[in-house]
Amino acid sequence: MMSVMLQPSLAEPLAELWAVLHRDAPITLVDCEVHYLTSIALALDDDLLSQLLLKKLRLAQVVQADSVTGSVVRMNSYVEFSLGDQQNLFCQLLHPSSSAMPSYGLSIAGRAGTGLIGLHAGQSIQWPGEDGRMCDLAIVQVANCPGLDRWLGVETGPAARADTRPLQLAALSWATAP
Repeated sequence: MMSVMLQPSLAEPLAELWAVLHRDAPITLVDCEVHYLTSIALALDDDLLSQLLLKKLRLAQVVQADSVTGSVVRMNSYVEFSLGDQQNLFCQLLHPSSSAMPSYGLSIAGRAGTGLIGLHAGQSIQWPGEDGRMCDLAIVQVANCPGLDRWLGVETGPAARADTRPLQLAALSWATAP
């Protein structure tokens, strides 16, 4: 019988250290996304990333979707951010298996994607870069698409009216600092 020696993972103690360092960081998650993000964390092949996302979920303030501000990174958010020494990057945070992933799409299951979720515009945390070293992950700005009711300019739910207001489209503009 051959004996197999299991190597202990450093992922859990490293994630615990990260959590201690970021225990006061304002991380906000929407209640309807917590279960989804937990399943993503448990399915990740990268043990460190999985543990970090689970710690982030535990540290987060969970709020209802209608009470979250537009400056919080959520699923499908458009985000401008920097990671380490890289210049600012622009992305839309998407599901990992999005069949029509745009060139600016970033998977929630990747290193940067798991780091972005729940952060606020102007916030910076330590997060592992592609090389595994900790570096600054800074959120420059965030834009969240309004719900269908806001795009169409109508009320939804039990109080919805039969008449609809004209379709109003809002242009997403990224103001650049002078």
